[in-house]
Amino acid sequence: MIRTRTDRAAATAGAQSALDPVRTLFSVRFRHDYYNATDDRCRDLVAVPTDDCAALMAQIGIFQVHQDAGFSIVIPQSRVGALVNAIVQGYCASGPGQGFWTRLRFLLVSTNENFVGITDWPIDTSPTRQALFTDNLAVHAQPDGLSLGDHGLGAAALLPVTGGTISLPAGPVGTVTALDLSGAPVASVQRSATVPVILSLAGLPNDRYTIIGTPPEAYTGPAQLAYVPPASLATGMIDLLLTQPTADTGDPAAFPVPMPPAPPPPDYAQHPVPITPVALIAQFRARKTFWRYFVVPHAARGAFTDTLAITGQDVAFGKSKTVLPNGDAAILFSAETPLAMRQRSPHRFRLSGERHSPDGGQADISVDPLPCAATSPVWPVTEQPLAGTSEIYVYI
Repeated sequence: MIRTRTDRAAATAGAQSALDPVRTLFSVRFRHDYYNATDDRCRDLVAVPTDDCAALMAQIGIFQVHQDAGFSIVIPQSRVGALVNAIVQGYCASGPGQGFWTRLRFLLVSTNENFVGITDWPIDTSPTRQALFTDNLAVHAQPDGLSLGDHGLGAAALLPVTGGTISLPAGPVGTVTALDLSGAPVASVQRSATVPVILSLAGLPNDRYTIIGTPPEAYTGPAQLAYVPPASLATGMIDLLLTQPTADTGDPAAFPVPMPPAPPPPDYAQHPVPITPVALIAQFRARKTFWRYFVVPHAARGAFTDTLAITGQDVAFGKSKTVLPNGDAAILFSAETPLAMRQRSPHRFRLSGERHSPDGGQADISVDPLPCAATSPVWPVTEQPLAGTSEIYVYI
């Protein structure tokens, strides 16, 4: 089990909880419908606070507790005033960026090398090129919590990855500006028509940034970028805002601390503030793949007759002859529709037919059930980037 300094601090807090009750701010559960054998619990991701987040948590007295397929953020009751004070101090009185935007930022690191393969993301997704970004500004209600993103964290939640510098070649003259999550400008550079320039994010927190040009033609690259530590190889990032930023932003149920008055009174942090635990769900969907069965006859047992067939529910299979790279002849059965990958597959297919026996007769063939698709390898399908191909070899 991964154990961080926030876990150790949480253990200390737990020992003192009789005198200073610990309140839960957030619980985040990772779910993936590939894992149908474990009620969709996904243990493939670990949340690690960014450096600035770890510093803020230490300052306030917030602790992270790693749990089975998720994590929680907790705070001793005695530190709630410090939490509210941090929210109030982060208030911006005027736009752009007006509101309460104090938040916790976590990198999501995958512990499963096949995570992309089983997830409905483009098959070539790589942490050096793309990263998931999500936050609690956009949620929708589920029976047991609030689901992050637009009904699942699919390909639309992936952003191009950037390091601390964004190189801009010589091009249209204008100003290129980086905006933070609140919409406030945090970095800018004048673009030149004759020499390359660099927009620097150095010193800024790891987060999602929106890049704009003034005039618009001064910047035509990706509108949003995920700024993650280059060496982290993070699969994604999650921002947890502690309170509703403005009255018309987000769902009040997604934030553990009620939004203070705007502007907040000087002594607001000294008054009792209720804490409402927020249960969040990071839901991932399984990749669908086209199953391809390569049925290879044992040379000494005779060739197949034309009766060879695969039967089962959910999908029909096309049939053709092919030759494997090693020269073996095979019958290829190709699923006509993709099937969702599952830890415990509900699909059951049967191979049946006949083969020519060496003695001149015919022998029955039956394989029931056929093996199901494995998690790896998954091969790309050019025309369907979110799908893939699963190859299954059957030697009989």
